[in-house]
Amino acid sequence: MIDHHPPVVPAPHVTIPGVKTLQDAISQWLYGDEGQGLSLPLKDWDKSLYTGSHQASIGMIYGKRHQLGEKYLMYVDSGYSCGDLLMIFKVGEGQVS
Repeated sequence: MIDHHPPVVPAPHVTIPGVKTLQDAISQWLYGDEGQGLSLPLKDWDKSLYTGSHQASIGMIYGKRHQLGEKYLMYVDSGYSCGDLLMIFKVGEGQVS
């Protein structure tokens, strides 16, 4: 999964870096990305950072990361293997028929 959006900067202190892999997107949700300036995991963000005046610029990307991160956690908690998860995500994204 390649995120074709450049890093979003709605305010000097708020950024969601672009990602190149599904793992990067899930990692941003669960752990953040210090190397890219995302010091707080997206799952821990205050709602004001991705709603209101930030909705158009950052809310959509936040929403994608939220969906992937929560879907990942749901399947991990259900005992799926990494291979199973990759197939589930690819099918969900329309990459596998």
